[in-house]
Amino acid sequence: MKIDPEKIGIKVKNPEFRVELKKANIQQNLVTGLIALTPIFLTIYVLIFLLNLVGGSLGDLLAIFPGLGSLPKSVLTLIAVFLVFLLTYAMGVLTRSFVGAKILSYSENLLTRLPIIRKIYIASKQLTNALFSEKAAFRKAVLVQFPRKGFFAIGFITSDVTVEVEGVRYKNVFIPTTPNPTSGFYLMIPENEIQYLTIPPDEAIKIIMSGGIILKHGGLRIEDATVTRKSEKTD
Repeated sequence: MKIDPEKIGIKVKNPEFRVELKKANIQQNLVTGLIALTPIFLTIYVLIFLLNLVGGSLGDLLAIFPGLGSLPKSVLTLIAVFLVFLLTYAMGVLTRSFVGAKILSYSENLLTRLPIIRKIYIASKQLTNALFSEKAAFRKAVLVQFPRKGFFAIGFITSDVTVEVEGVRYKNVFIPTTPNPTSGFYLMIPENEIQYLTIPPDEAIKIIMSGGIILKHGGLRIEDATVTRKSEKTD
């Protein structure tokens, strides 16, 4: 909040203090504006990226057809995005019908029998199911030492499956990057080196995307302090 000492009855005779006060107000206004504009710019950036990714490739393909090659690239991109939307909607309607479900099942059986395509299709389907299933892909927000001991990063448990190597149980952890949490590092970390956070995964994602700016007062809290002490004793 901008405070003017003279408006509340305080007379400022020191000119240096007046200059510092104006600088502080300018800085505060800039920071407030930055916080307000950053989510807007990030949203626009993601939308433009998706438009170029989906519409750009398909738009180049549409330019091959007679009559469409003379259209501006931006128009072709919009047409491509609209076609993708229609195709996705039509596929959803078809899949939910009895006949469509049978056709989809037959297509899946055919794809899973092809030698090379089989592996690609199965991996893609597993990834899609993990992202869009009702069960959260990020099961728990955790705190791990990364990229080296003494440095900590927020990560997420991605699977309940553990791997045991020489008597040590490892868990699957994904550590997103800032400000784009869709990229990151997949690590297998010993269970005794993982500290579980009390915040839900969606709040942890927001903290990562903001670079820690929206971290609430009090910081991050560990679920059970005894777990932390036990892990420290084992190091």
